[in-house]
Amino acid sequence: AITNVSLQFAFLYWIGKWVVEPSVMSVQVDYADFHTRMFGLDGQLDVDAFSISDLRERLCGFVMTEYKFIFAVLFLWMGACFVEWRKTTRMARTFCSLPALPSGLKTTEMVIERSEDEKLLVCLTPFYRGVIVILVIIPKASIVIFLGIFGLTWLTATESFSDLILNSLALAFVVDIDELIFEAFLPEVLKENLSTFKISCQEEEDPDRANRKIIAGYARSWRAFVICLGVVVIWLQFQWVVPGYLWDVRGACEKCKANNVHSLCWPWDAECFPIGQ
Repeated sequence: AITNVSLQFAFLYWIGKWVVEPSVMSVQVDYADFHTRMFGLDGQLDVDAFSISDLRERLCGFVMTEYKFIFAVLFLWMGACFVEWRKTTRMARTFCSLPALPSGLKTTEMVIERSEDEKLLVCLTPFYRGVIVILVIIPKASIVIFLGIFGLTWLTATESFSDLILNSLALAFVVDIDELIFEAFLPEVLKENLSTFKISCQEEEDPDRANRKIIAGYARSWRAFVICLGVVVIWLQFQWVVPGYLWDVRGACEKCKANNVHSLCWPWDAECFPIGQ
């Protein structure tokens, strides 16, 4: 657990320092140059200068030029973070719902062995419950929060639409470090033992309470959906990648595109590439 948490926090630090920060700096410099070099004293865009500028290729690929696309990608990224968040909160509820070990019993009696293929954790001492919360629950929740923030920042600072999808997939690597360590470095005997280990969940006998738990589950799902939408809306409104962003790059790119004499060649256009012209 300590190795896993240390690696995940280390990767978060490295991603923030060597990936997120340089990306944000790059797009801020380009946007500053765009306002400084591409506009005249009258505040009007010099379309001809922007068309031949090296800024055009970079800024016209800036993901903040397409609100709907970046909104959809960030929403899916927040959804991926909420998957891990809900796993963590579900784990926390499960461990916290276990009863305390009755006084006078040994800690070995926290686990009941029903058969060779099934071992049940039925209770916990305060010490072990605290260890699980400190070493597992809190680190996993913190990693999800920081990764969500870093992901929103890095994806918003992406200056290429194709890189946007690849970057979102790369960020998920940090979340999967624990599974990678488990599959790569733990012996098969331990894996088999862990596969037989289960947490005892008391079945709800009261139908009314069971129905309330079902309704609460649906409510949590809808709440997660609304929170994801809200976070993305608020982020795009108050993001810190380009503070005070005026959403003016798209208009400049569209003006340059309108002046472009070249157009997309369709498969049925046999005269698209004439020789000597």
